[in-house]
Amino acid sequence: GFASWCSLNKRQADKFGINYGMGNPNGAKELLKKVEEEDEAQIEEDPTKALYDRVKDFVINTGITSKESLMRNFQLSSQKAEQFLTTMASQQILMPGYEGKYELGPAVYSFRNEVKS
Repeated sequence: GFASWCSLNKRQADKFGINYGMGNPNGAKELLKKVEEEDEAQIEEDPTKALYDRVKDFVINTGITSKESLMRNFQLSSQKAEQFLTTMASQQILMPGYEGKYELGPAVYSFRNEVKS
């Protein structure tokens, strides 16, 4: 529940040496940034990186950004599809769109231009 979520975040904050609590209004932002950096570092050395790259190319080339399509096309779990979408959003390949859906973000257009030239 909520209490375990708070303690998880507290544990992560402690791990990164961030003052996470009422006294630090930016604590949550700092923590999120550190956790995302750590997640990206893990993707680099992970066998899922190759899969992530295939999913990313699919999204960039087709413009299809729904979690269900990714789950169907790549046999992903809901959690893995969400993780990939979140990572793409952090890299500005996707941006939040209408009603919680994702749309292609600004980074896609630079990817597409690199491919053409």
